[in-house]
Amino acid sequence: YCYYYCYCCCYCYYYCCCCYYCCCYCCCCYCCYATAATATATAAATAATTATTTTTATATTTATATAATATTTAAATTTAAATAAAATAAATTAAAAAAAATAAAAAAAAAATTAAATAAAAAAAAATATATATATATA
Repeated sequence: YCYYYCYCCCYCYYYCCCCYYCCCYCCCCYCCYATAATATATAAATAATTATTTTTATATTTATATAATATTTAAATTTAAATAAAATAAATTAAAAAAAATAAAAAAAAAATTAAATAAAAAAAAATATATATATATA
């Protein structure tokens, strides 16, 4: 048994199981330290990758939410524009109907005026005829 080397290996007691059995090769310590360093580096790289993935996922989620908001806003804008166009069309139709009604009323008034003028002319003609007949009968 190598007691001298076992004393050397006692520093690796918590890192290398072979030191527990008092191995005669302290090179095992280098293996254990290298393994621990590799594990630490691997864990750090994994943590960095996870953080990057999380950041990317968060950015993607944010971009998706922003795009959804923009789409919703665009849809609302389109709906508002369509509503305004419908209101404008309704107002235009109402104005056209009012103009048509005004024109019809004007035409009716003109027809009534013409009828009144015609009746007045007929009355004047009748009065003239009556006067003429009276004058003839008197003569």
